[in-house]
Amino acid sequence: MWVNPIPLANRRLFVGIACAGILAIPPARADISGDLERELGKAVSRELENTYGLVRDPVLTNYVESVGSRLGAVSGRTGVPYVFKVLDSDDVNATAAPYGHIYINRGTLTFVKSEDELAAVLGHEVGHVAGKHSIKQFNAQLISMLMLAGFRSLKSDTLTSVGGLAGGLAMLKFSRDEENDADRRGLKNAVATGYDGRKMADFLSRLGDEEKSKPTKFETYFLTHPPIPERVRRVSEEAGSKETANNAVALGDGQVARGLIGQAILSYKRAVALNPQCGADVKLASLLDKRFQMVPAQRLAASEKAAALSKLLELDRMIGENRSQWNRVDGKWAQHRKSAEQTLETAAQSLTEAGRYIGRYDTVQFKQFNRLAQSFENAAKFNAQLRGVRDTADAVFQEMTSIRNILAQSVDSGDAEAAKLVGPFVQHCDANIRALNAEMAPIERAHVDAERGARALRIASDSLVNSYKMPLGFTGGNFEIMDMQVISAGNDMKNNVQDGQKLISRVSETRMDSLVERTVVDLLHVDLQTPALSRIVSRYFGVEPNEVSQQLNRQGPDAGLRSIVEVAYTQAYSKLTEKDKAKTKGSAIESGKPAAENVTILLQLLSKDVENEVRAVR
Repeated sequence: MWVNPIPLANRRLFVGIACAGILAIPPARADISGDLERELGKAVSRELENTYGLVRDPVLTNYVESVGSRLGAVSGRTGVPYVFKVLDSDDVNATAAPYGHIYINRGTLTFVKSEDELAAVLGHEVGHVAGKHSIKQFNAQLISMLMLAGFRSLKSDTLTSVGGLAGGLAMLKFSRDEENDADRRGLKNAVATGYDGRKMADFLSRLGDEEKSKPTKFETYFLTHPPIPERVRRVSEEAGSKETANNAVALGDGQVARGLIGQAILSYKRAVALNPQCGADVKLASLLDKRFQMVPAQRLAASEKAAALSKLLELDRMIGENRSQWNRVDGKWAQHRKSAEQTLETAAQSLTEAGRYIGRYDTVQFKQFNRLAQSFENAAKFNAQLRGVRDTADAVFQEMTSIRNILAQSVDSGDAEAAKLVGPFVQHCDANIRALNAEMAPIERAHVDAERGARALRIASDSLVNSYKMPLGFTGGNFEIMDMQVISAGNDMKNNVQDGQKLISRVSETRMDSLVERTVVDLLHVDLQTPALSRIVSRYFGVEPNEVSQQLNRQGPDAGLRSIVEVAYTQAYSKLTEKDKAKTKGSAIESGKPAAENVTILLQLLSKDVENEVRAVR
């Protein structure tokens, strides 16, 4: 398991239930047959998907599947059908269920900086499946979980968030040897499929640094893992992390397959420098005319240069003023977030206490306990959404500033094509800032709703505890009041999550726009007919390279990229089964429209590839 997928409050609840004696751990035999592993994998997957929900985005899912399937093919355990899915959670987590079910949170996809890092994360989870680590651990808990399944069959509700199969997987602690084995397997497979093995250590180091500055987002990280510095050290000592000719050749081969010709040339050059006899010189020679072709820049008149720089100076002032305003307002929002978190902490303590009494099998309380457990899941999800809104808005301001600085440098050097982009870019920035500012009032209301929802959850949790402490004094009328309190808390949290999703989508539209603009700037002097460019875009969005080339050449990089995204979603939706189409009902994907929060993930990776390719050529 890369990380622990259960939020902090729910981990406490699970521990409370386990202490109450529901999960007695009997001995079990040393191995589980393939059929039983398959059924266990289905059960765990069902619980995870019911708890967190899936991101039903065919374009994003197809991309993740394309990366993961290559890793599974070289894992050494090919008898299981590896399936890769994205959980609808903004936390940075990933996990592997038995029999090849690999889950990665959308928050992890947002966090990775390259496909190499994504391969490191997925490769680790594939390593757990290939090493049958979850099966070894599950043997000790299997019988008790099956007993739980029998107990649940007598009740109307299931143990979804706390104490069920998903909870059992979450609390599973792999040994250090198993975690190190998963790292070794993941690193080896990533290198074998043409990824940069050094990126696993880079990812871990960066995540460790981020965890210190944003502990709430990473509060579950490595609960069941060795310390990050230890893992970084071990991974760095593995053969796949070394700068060798063989590794450089393998990376170059993978980069060629991904259309990253400029970066492949650099990899092959490193390989030749390390070992002139490695054969990379032949591969190198065949690529020199396939990398990005650059178009010479036109010179800019002095008057046009002055006008463009003046616009960029005014834009810099506008970005700075609005970003400062967002920071001031976020300080106010932070007070609401802190209050909501403290209230939820109190509610978690009450619900944990209630969990210690669950063994009495009181039908009414058991039903309310499950409802409240799901409400806690929604509370955690809503808090993550609010963090996501803040982080996305901040990323938009960062991206606008970065693009502005690139344009200013190019214009100052006398680049006429860069000057032509200034006007449209200023218009995009103005529209995005207006759109962000329009969300300030809804975001503030959302934070107030988070506080109110947390209070409702605390009241309901307190009532549940009191129903156990004062059973004789708890009349039918009291139970009716508690029922209303639980329903109210559940409705509040459900509505909050729905509102949070709408906020994320709207703010992500500005992020999507800024990433398109960044790619446009990176492509400023690139010949759009370069085959490698079409292959890179095709890999992320699944649109055929020929169609990518046509769209870019006919409409230019800005309108062309936007058109490619629309085509990608229209085509992906048309290929879904009727059953899968039904599951997208009510979402933007249902009409073939791109889901902004998911498109930003792909555009961020695409933009970085294009940036690195241009840098490799220059």
